[in-house]
This record gives sequence, C-alpha cells and structure tokens, in this order.
Amino acid sequence: SFGLDPVWHGSRSELPFLNSLKMKMSILLGVAQMNLGILMSYFNAKFFRSSVDIWFQFIPQMIFLNSLFGYLSLLIIVKWCTGSKADLYHIMIYMFLSPTDDLGENQLFPGQKTAQLVLLL
Repeated sequence: SFGLDPVWHGSRSELPFLNSLKMKMSILLGVAQMNLGILMSYFNAKFFRSSVDIWFQFIPQMIFLNSLFGYLSLLIIVKWCTGSKADLYHIMIYMFLSPTDDLGENQLFPGQKTAQLVLLL
C-alpha cells in the first residue's frame, strides 16, 4: 500500500522513472526545508523585536522562494495528481523567456498563464 509498484522492478524504464521520482521528491523536501528556515527567521526577528528584518528580509525571501520554487512544487503535485504529460522544465523556462506565449499541451490547470504572469511580476 506504501511505496512503489513492484512492476517497476526490473523494467527497462525503471532507472529513468526512479531518477525522476527522486529528483521531484528532493525538490519538494528542499522547498519545505527552506520555507521552514525562513519561517524560523521570522520567529527570531519577532523575538528580538526587529520589524526591519521582518519587512526587508522575511517577506521578500518568502515571496521570492514561493513564487519560483513553491510554484514548481505545486506543478509537481498537480502533475502527479492529474497524470499529465506536461514538461515541467518547459513550463518553468518559458515562464521567464516567453511569458505571454500559449502553453499548449503544457497547461496543467485553468488560469495557469495568468498565475505565471502574476508570479513573474
């Protein structure tokens, strides 16, 4: 009930599948850990009553981290839940290079293009 389907063991596509899975899990855990670290800096600034650190360190770090890597984590989870064939590399690269282009087959949810423009700004 937990873990990988045993059918993957010994198949030709086992290595690419497991490498992709491990990379995505690493991204999710890394983003969660970075968010926890930034959240702890908030409590540290609050303890020392440093509103400057909250406004000019904590808030910009949370916005930057989550508008890039938090969004990537959301895309990974949506892709897993929907079984989509969307290319996450393509989505993230063209979010910066061509933000107004049509997403085509890489669209994972309605309003994704608008969400990406807001996050980019």
